[in-house]
Parts: sequence; C-alpha cells; structure tokens
Amino acid sequence: MTFFKTLLLSLLLIPAVFANDAVLIREMEILRNSLPDNDPARPVLTRRLADVCFQKAVKDDKDLIATGKGSAAEVDALRVKAVGYYTEALPQASTELKHKIEYQLARLMRMQGQNTKALAAFAKLTAITGISAEILRESMLSIAEIYDEEGQWSQAQAAYLKAMPHAKDADGIGYIRFRLAWAYFRKDQLALAQSEMANALYDSQKNLKEQAMLDYIQFLASTPQDSGAEALKKIEEIGKKEKRSEFVESLGEAYFSAGNNAAGVFVMTHIQAERPEAVRAARLSEEFYGFKRFDDMRAMLAYLQTQTTNISKLEPKQQEFIDQVLRRLVVQLDGQRKSNPGQFGPELVQAVDTHLALFPQSDVVEKMRTGWLAAETSDEAKIERLATWIKTQTDPALLRSYRQERAALGAKLKNNTVIREEALALAASSNETESREWSYVEGKAALDMGEDTYALGVFQKLALKTDNPDKWAVQSQHLSLDILNKQKRYQDLATQAALWTSVVALQNSTHKADLAEMKRAGLEASFEHAASLGETPAALAEFNRFCQNGEFAEKSCTNAKVLAIKLKDQATLVQVLERQGDKEALTVEYERMGRFAEAAKLLEERMTMQDAEVEWIKISVLYQIAGDETSRARVLRKLSARIKAQKKMSAELAGTVRAAYRGSEIKTAELLGLPWSAAEKIRLAADLESEGLGDAQTQKLVMSSKEDMGATWAKGVFERVKLADQKHRRVSFYKGDSRYLYQLRLRLLGKYAEEVKAVLPGASVPVRVVLLNDLARAYADIDQEILNTPMPAGMTEEQLAGAKEAMESLASPLRAEGESYAKLSQDQLAGFAEAASWQEALAQGAEGVVAQMQTQETSNRTVAGTGLPMVERQATLNELARDPNSRTALEKLKNDFNNRGDIAAAAYFSGRLGALEQL
Repeated sequence: MTFFKTLLLSLLLIPAVFANDAVLIREMEILRNSLPDNDPARPVLTRRLADVCFQKAVKDDKDLIATGKGSAAEVDALRVKAVGYYTEALPQASTELKHKIEYQLARLMRMQGQNTKALAAFAKLTAITGISAEILRESMLSIAEIYDEEGQWSQAQAAYLKAMPHAKDADGIGYIRFRLAWAYFRKDQLALAQSEMANALYDSQKNLKEQAMLDYIQFLASTPQDSGAEALKKIEEIGKKEKRSEFVESLGEAYFSAGNNAAGVFVMTHIQAERPEAVRAARLSEEFYGFKRFDDMRAMLAYLQTQTTNISKLEPKQQEFIDQVLRRLVVQLDGQRKSNPGQFGPELVQAVDTHLALFPQSDVVEKMRTGWLAAETSDEAKIERLATWIKTQTDPALLRSYRQERAALGAKLKNNTVIREEALALAASSNETESREWSYVEGKAALDMGEDTYALGVFQKLALKTDNPDKWAVQSQHLSLDILNKQKRYQDLATQAALWTSVVALQNSTHKADLAEMKRAGLEASFEHAASLGETPAALAEFNRFCQNGEFAEKSCTNAKVLAIKLKDQATLVQVLERQGDKEALTVEYERMGRFAEAAKLLEERMTMQDAEVEWIKISVLYQIAGDETSRARVLRKLSARIKAQKKMSAELAGTVRAAYRGSEIKTAELLGLPWSAAEKIRLAADLESEGLGDAQTQKLVMSSKEDMGATWAKGVFERVKLADQKHRRVSFYKGDSRYLYQLRLRLLGKYAEEVKAVLPGASVPVRVVLLNDLARAYADIDQEILNTPMPAGMTEEQLAGAKEAMESLASPLRAEGESYAKLSQDQLAGFAEAASWQEALAQGAEGVVAQMQTQETSNRTVAGTGLPMVERQATLNELARDPNSRTALEKLKNDFNNRGDIAAAAYFSGRLGALEQL
C-alpha cells in the first residue's frame, strides 16, 4: 500500500502538460483499476484522471481544428471518459470540489453539443450560494456564450451584462464588451454596438486588438446614410495613434462593402489627397463617373497618366484592375457620348488617352484608338495623332486604315502635304485598282500645289489604261490634256489624245463625247503621221482606226484594206470589209477565218429555193461547225421542202443528205418523210436508232433488214427466235399420244432452227454465237428429255434394254445436230478478233450481247458529243482566224469532226485541205 500511495502522489503532482498524455492516461487507469473501491486514494485518482482526459480532449480538439490532424472519434471518446470519471468521483468529493466537477461536467455537455443541458447545469451553479468567484464568473460567461452561439441575442445581451460585474480584470471586461457589441450589432442596435466595441479595442496592456479594430470599422461603416466624416475622424485618430494608416483604407472598403459608395468615395478621396496611389485613383475615377463628378474623374485620369512607370511595377492583378476599370470607363463614356451628341467627347478622349498611355500593348488598343477618333473633335489633332500611330503600327490592314483616315482628314482641311504623303504610301501598298486611285489623289494634290510637270507624269501613266478605262484613267486623260494645253505642247497633246481616240472599243462607250473633243484636237496630225509610217502594222492600225471611225473614210479604208492584205492581217481586213459593208467579200473571209456562223448567215440571206441542194447543205454544215443547231435545223427544213418538191433523190445525193441531217434537231418522222429509197430509209432508221432517236417506225424498218443494224436489230432478232424456242419447248411427249407429240416437237424444233439459220448470214459474230449456242442447247435439251423418258412398270430387263436402245437411236441424231451447232459457234469465236472483249457479254447470252451493243452505241454518241476539248478547239479556231490557210488548224478540225462522227463537217474540211493542194 505504501508503494501505491507513493506512486499516486507522484502522479497527482505531474504537470498538466505531459510528454505523452496517452501514456499517462493508460498508466493512471491501470493504477486506478488496481485500487479497491474503498481505498480513499481511488476518488482522488479518478478525479485527476478525469481532468487529464478532459485536458487532452480540449488539446486534441484544438489541434484537429487547426491542423486537420487527429481523430474526432478519439476526442469524443476522451470526453466520454472524462464524463464517466467525473461522475464516479462526484459523490465522494468535498463541496468545493463537487462544484468544480459539476462545472467541468457542464463544460463537457457544451462541448458535446448538449447546450440545453449545459445551460441548466451552468444556471444551477450560478444559483449556489458561496460558490467560488471563478466558477461563478465562468459559468455566467458560458451561459452568455451559449445564447450567443444559439443566436438568442437578447438572452445573450442579458447574460453578458449579468456576467460583466464578475469579470476579474480589464481583459475579461474587454472580452465581454466585445461579445456584447456583436450581440447589439446583430440586433441592429448600431450605436450600442459601436460604443461597446470602442470600449473593447485595447487589452489590459493598452495594446490594440486587431480583430476588435476591424469589427469596429465594420460597425461604423454599417450606419445607414452615413457621410463617412465622423467615422473617418474616429478611425484616423486611432490610426495616427497606432501608426496604422491602413485602418482608414479599411474604413473606405467597409463603406463600399456595405453599399454606401458615397461614404466610401469620401474616405478614399481623403486618403488619395494625402497618399496618392494609382490603383485607388483608377477606382475613384470610376466612382466619380458614377456620381457624375466629372471634374474629379478628369483629375484622377490626369494623375494616372503620370503614373506609367509606377503602374508598370505593380503586381499583375493590380495592373489588371486598373486596365479593367479604364476599359469600363471608356465603354460607359462612349455610351454617354452616343446618347448625348456633343457631350462627353473630351472625357472619352481623356479616358482613352489614359488607357493608351498605361497599356500600349493591350488587346483593345485598336478599339481604343477607334473610340478616340470618334470622340476627338479637332481634325488637326487627329492628323497629328494618326501620324504617331502610323510610325509604330506593324499590322498592314490597320496601317492602311490609319493612312486612309489621315488622307481623308487632309482632304477635309485641304492640306495637300498630308494628302500627298499618305496617298504615296497607300499607292505603294495597294492592289492595282486602289493604287491607281491613290496615285490620282497624289497627282491632283501636286497639281493643286502648282507642280504641273510632276502631276503630268502621274496623270499620263494613269491614262494609259485605255482597255476598259476606269474613272482615274478618264480624269487623268483630261487633266493631261489640260496641262499640255496650258504648256502649249500641241504635238504632245495630239499624241496624248490619240492614246484614247485610237481605241475602237471606246468609240461607242460612255466616253464618246470626251473622245470627240480629243479627236478634234489631234485628227489631222495623226493622219499625216500615219501616212509617214509606210507599209507597216503601225500604219495599218492608224488607217484602220480612221476607217472604223468614218474619218477620211474613202481614203483611209482603201489604204487599210490594201495594207491588211499585204501584211496578211486577217482581223483588220475583216474590220475594214465590215465597215465598207462588202458582204460578198465578207462571206469569203468569214468562212476562211473560221467565223462559220457569220458566213452561213450571209450565204443564207441570198439563197433561193432554186439553188442547188449542195449549196443548202453547205450552209447547214457551216452552221453545224459553228454549233448553231437552231439555224442548222432551219436550213435543213428548207432543204427538206426543196427535196420533197422534186419527189426523189439520187443515191449519191441521198448519202450526202443523210450525212447532213445526222445529229440535227430534225425529228425522226420528218426525216423519214423524205423521198428515200427503201435501202436508204433502212440505213437512216438504223442511224436514228444508234443515236437514241428511234421510234416504232424506225424499229420496224430496222427489223425489216436482213443485215445486222445494231442493238435494236439484235434485240428484235433475239426476241423473235426466243418465241420459236419457247414454242417447241412447251410440247412434252411423255404423256398422251407420245408418237404424235414427239413428231410435233421435232417439227417445231426444226422451225426454230430455220428461224436461226435465216438470220445468221446478216448477223454480227456476237449475235451468231448466241443464236448458235441457244440452238445447240435446245438440241441438247431434247436429247436429254428423250433419254430420260420414264419406262413403263413391269418391264423385263431384256425389254428395258431394248427400250433404252430405241431411245438412244432417237436421241443420237439430235445430239449430233446440237453438237454441230455448238462447233459452229466455237468456229465463229475462233476467228473473232474481239472475242476477249465480248466474253462476259456472251456468257450472259442475248441480254448481255444486246446490253454491250447498246453501251457501245451510247459510248459512240458520247464521243461524238465531246470531240476536242473546248479550250483546244477554240485555240484551233483562233489559229484559223489568224491564218485562214493554216493546214494544221484545218487538219485538226477535220479529225475532230471525224472523231465526232460528223461526216458532213469532216468532208467540208477535207475539201478545204484539197483546195490548198491546188494553190
């Protein structure tokens, strides 16, 4: 027992903070549990164990909240242990010790969230007479705190006021005042809250309490409609005393947070006056705009423009804040400017200037500049500012926009120096069309400045565009003539005028009146000049120009025609003939140079119904070559009328006519109505079928032919012989009068064979092969039918053998016949050069062969409709236009129409080539 008492004493004397509380608790529990219940040391050790568990629970809970480390379950377990040990120690404790235990139990109830029980326990303690001052004070304070935590502000106020007299020192009183202030604040009793918090600002050592100060500022800023003056005075006084200037800044922020921007601006303005700073200035500039204090806003913006260096040293977030404030301010001012014309322009200009000065690399620089230009009213200022922007701009599109804007402002102010500067730069960086405009603008500015010779050079260059002249070419030509007239350079004036008057395309254009004036100025000098050039292309061009314009017509046209023939200038020769109206000569030249439609039109105009058919055919062929199918059809109908009137056609003429009509728009019925011979009519019908223009009449004509006329003919033949094939197959000789049916079957089979044999001589190889294969198959099938004839039941083996021998004797001749047709089919293929390309179609039989024949005919039509590619054909015609005797062009066109299947057109070019041989 002495040992345990000694150990107990040592444990009871251990400090509250033990190196390892868990070890201490475990050791104490072992010792306690080893003591008998009646041992006087057990209650003491139990209470001490309760204290240790309680203290460790408090410590572990704080650590868990502060660091997140630990276990809430372990903390709860310690509290439960503490409750158990206190409860066990309570009955044997002295009165004073019992009060302490009850106080600790009340605290544990509160910790465990049992506020109702805790309130009752603390209230019970406060009602005990003679309880220690410390337990009374802490119990009363705990009651106030519980009401505070529960949001029962009135009860909390009463409890704090009741506890205050029992506070043991200034710090305790300060704490109660702090909590009381918050209770008043939560009940919107601002004056009381502010008063109590003011009394709770310092501790017993006269040190300012940071949180109380911040709360005091918040309470002051919460006063409705407060101007901020009184609060500023109070906080500024404390700030000076504590040397903490940031308190005043916190007051301003508190006002803003409370929604009292007016008071916030008042405080921040006061601070800015004493301690200017960029971020605050940006904020105030926006607030001043909101309160329409534009003078103050301008002052803040002016200050910001001086802070470029300082702002560049700020933290990124601070820089971003200033940037965003200025952006918003610009947008707001721009909106005001647009809504109130004539107002807010200077303010917007200043705001944009501020942003441009502080953030020259911003992503909205260009938008800012656009806003600046829209708001700035001084054109001179714009010109100066644009010049600055141009020097630093690298984006071609923006640079161009700045230059255009500056040039326009220069024009508005009649500042020719600015106009020339920007027009030169824009001309050098623009596309051809825009460059011409800017060159003209620059030349006009030079002219206005008296630099006539320089301006003339610019205008003469622009006036060179006589092919589809633009506005700048026309105006430049007029100004060039004006300058030359002013300088009395008349020969140069005539040359300059001729630059335009010699362009045929301009004669009947919108520039006609201008050209007439130019022509009067230089006509005679130009004609004499042309005469001096001799037999040259230049002279020809001049004479032709005079001829086309009707100037000195008789002489100029004669000279131009002679020169064109000598110089082999076909185009000019035709122009002269057209001007003279020489249709006979034009007909010849149009045809020679490939202007076939025009030649055909002139020929058609002088034709009569008495003219020879070949002349009409020639005209139709010329229209055909030119691709004028409507005119071709018109001529062919006239030809039809002439032929019908004669009521017959020679064989030679029939072939020519058939070739001429091929591929035309003339309908099938109309074509067949001409007086053809029977053979020619069939050939025509076959042509129409192959071209996809057939009808019932053409099909009937084609099928009347004994010769293969293509897919239509083959299809009809196959259908006809198929009917014969089907007819004999429908006769079965297994039942009924077998002998009679068998003979009938053989007769029908023979007729089928005769149908096939009648067609074979005129058929193409693929058609023959299919016909022979089908015929061979028919004989093979009847052979099998005979051999497979059912035998009567009950026959002896001898009778059966005799019957089979009889069947074989019937079948063998038919088998031999079928095999002969099969061999004949193979012989046809053996000598067929195109057998490989027909292999798949032949395998499909009649349908495959007809399909391939139709495909070929379609392909032929496609080729005929295609011919030379358009570009190559046009190039060939261009060559013929330059040189009507070009053998290369004529050969190429002949081959082209041959490939198209246009026999008549190909024959025309063959005739042209033959005529060249005779030259």
